[in-house]
Amino acid sequence: MEDRVVVAAVLTGTLLASASAHAETGRAPWIGGLDGVGEVEISGDRENVTLCDHSTDDRRVAVQYRTTMGRVVVVQAGPGRGCVEDSVVVGSIERAKFCYGLGGADLGDPAASRWCDEPENI
Repeated sequence: MEDRVVVAAVLTGTLLASASAHAETGRAPWIGGLDGVGEVEISGDRENVTLCDHSTDDRRVAVQYRTTMGRVVVVQAGPGRGCVEDSVVVGSIERAKFCYGLGGADLGDPAASRWCDEPENI
């Protein structure tokens, strides 16, 4: 009898874990940015990032994101039109914000001249 209870508990846990993992992969992408300046898209599985600079000015666009492993990453595009991609190998992205600033500014530097959205839990 105890063996059946253990098997049932393991099976139930496996089914719940599988359903939870499937639900996470079905999430919509997270999109941030500023019209005419740039856009960032983080995939529904929260593992891939595409960042695009939409203007030909001297500003850069950036996304700063934090992973479930606690790592903080800054990805930049520009100045000038173009896109870059990044991905997370271990864990997933849990928090992100879109930024832009002058082309010479290092958007990864907190003292840099830049504008950023409020970070969002995604």
